[in-house]
Amino acid sequence: MFVQSPRGELELHAVHSVVGVSDVLELADQLDRLIRPTGMLWRIEAMTGLRLGELEALLAVSEGADHARAVARATRQPEAAAAATVQTLLQRALVGRHHHPAASGASTARMLHITERGRIVVQQVVAIRIRLAEALVLALGEHRTRAIRVSIEQLAGVLEEPGATRSARP
Repeated sequence: MFVQSPRGELELHAVHSVVGVSDVLELADQLDRLIRPTGMLWRIEAMTGLRLGELEALLAVSEGADHARAVARATRQPEAAAAATVQTLLQRALVGRHHHPAASGASTARMLHITERGRIVVQQVVAIRIRLAEALVLALGEHRTRAIRVSIEQLAGVLEEPGATRSARP
């Protein structure tokens, strides 16, 4: 297993547990299936005509990211990738540029804002996610949905913790 050293580096340590290598590999395969762009993501991309990175950037602008660096931070993209994504959103008229309120009139408009067209796409994405989640809940039933939600919350908690690669015990 990986553990964090006192210097903050990850170190590989032998694992002595009841969980076998095949269990770990099976879980890794299952996690890959969850994060692979399938199902809901493909439907959202097909219905909006935007790739995942573009959707994330658009959502970031809708939530207040007002320049490419802020989009990069919000989406965890490199700045160059975020700038290219913002350029695509500008070309599609999903976001626009405006001057900073304190800037002189001769400056180039650099601040980002979501356009009406962009707001409509964001509303579509929210509606699609709700419909797909509803279909999932109906297919799974109340009990299995509740169990999955608990598992997802626990998994997210482990993955979001600093040093999340530590061994987690139930």
